[in-house]
This record gives sequence, C-alpha cells and structure tokens, in this order.
Amino acid sequence: PLLIGNINLFILHLHDSLLLGTTDILCEFFEVAVHNILYIKKLYPETIFIPKKKYGVPVYQAIHPEVCDYIRNCIRAVNYHGKKNQLKRLFLCIECDDIVLEKFVFDVLFITTLNER
Repeated sequence: PLLIGNINLFILHLHDSLLLGTTDILCEFFEVAVHNILYIKKLYPETIFIPKKKYGVPVYQAIHPEVCDYIRNCIRAVNYHGKKNQLKRLFLCIECDDIVLEKFVFDVLFITTLNER
C-alpha cells in the first residue's frame, strides 16, 4: 500500500525584507528533513550518513557527494519558488521501478508579509 505522511508546516507572517531570508531557513529545514527521511527509510547504507545536531535535536546528514548534490539541487528549486511566494507544497516521493511506494507531503500553508495581512 502507498504510505503518505502529510506534514502541515507553517503560517509565516513576515516583513517584506524578511521574506527572502525566511525562505532560506524554510529550505534549510526541508533539506534536514529530506536527509532524515532518507536515513530513517534506509534508502541508502547507514554508512553514508553522519549524526549531527540541528535545531537542538540529533539528525542525520548524508555525506555521499552525489546524494548531497541531488538534494541540494532539489532544494535550490524549492528556494526559487519560495522566494517568488509560489511554494505551496513539497512532495518527497520514494519510488521503485517508476512506482511510488511512499510519499511525504509538506504543505506550506502561507508565506505572507505583514503588509498583506
């Protein structure tokens, strides 16, 4: 069966000048989450992950260059859409032979400025 993890993340109300920096922080969170999902789901050998601390909690980060580059490039695209205030949802799909086995959905409810409230 297809497993779906749905995560409602944020309602962000920001000053215009803070929107760009906060999008970077949001993408940093997404990057940490993706690394941890890959680790927890054991999609790669445990040996390519190292324990770190982020946000005051232990997390795992991949150290394999190709895995890291792929995640970084995906997050770069997420960041682009976030800065244009076009980011509504982020999907992380685990596939095998073009079949989605598991899906994680990050809903970004709102990223708005205080001027828009």
